[in-house]
Amino acid sequence: AFREKYRRLDVLVNNAGVMACPYKRTEDGFEWQFGCNHLGHFLLTSRLAPLLLETAEATGEPSRLVALSSCGAAETSLSKAVPRIDFDDPNWESREYVPQVAYSQSKLANYLHALGVSKRHPAEKLIATSVHPGWVLSPLDQHYAKRMFGEGAVGGWLIDWLRKFFMWKGDMIPPEDGAQTTLHCVLADGVESGSFYSQFGIYKDSESQAGGWPME
Repeated sequence: AFREKYRRLDVLVNNAGVMACPYKRTEDGFEWQFGCNHLGHFLLTSRLAPLLLETAEATGEPSRLVALSSCGAAETSLSKAVPRIDFDDPNWESREYVPQVAYSQSKLANYLHALGVSKRHPAEKLIATSVHPGWVLSPLDQHYAKRMFGEGAVGGWLIDWLRKFFMWKGDMIPPEDGAQTTLHCVLADGVESGSFYSQFGIYKDSESQAGGWPME
């Protein structure tokens, strides 16, 4: 449908996502987080990559692909193990479902997807990066919050208070700040294809916690 309406595509940002939600499946039968956060983006990118490359040929400038990943793609202070993709059971059919581990699996897939695109296409034609936008004020954490405080009025008040507290403390950032890493990868000169660009995050490695554009 997009290609029927438009003849160029300079930038594709794969931003849609869910986090740590209860177990369910997509209409195609995939675990919800893996399907929504990775497979949908993978399919969209595959369909639109030819137009990204055609646009680069026409403009003489590389098109850009940005995958919204997370510090959860790496080991964090909340991790119990290094994130990995279970290729034998990506849909959690033979093991107990752990929402945060499933989220990390999908975010690692985002990082690897962008890295793979960077290896398949020259940076002169397509610059592919992945980013951790930071802990952004949004409803993305709603499933975490509901598990901790419930869905009643008191739980809702506690969730709202905690978000304000973390904003005041500086651990959580407003959406306009969270967008900066993505905008950098879209607009800046010298962006390195295949690299991971990160706001500060709860990385287990203390030297990584400040983030980096890109991370070393």
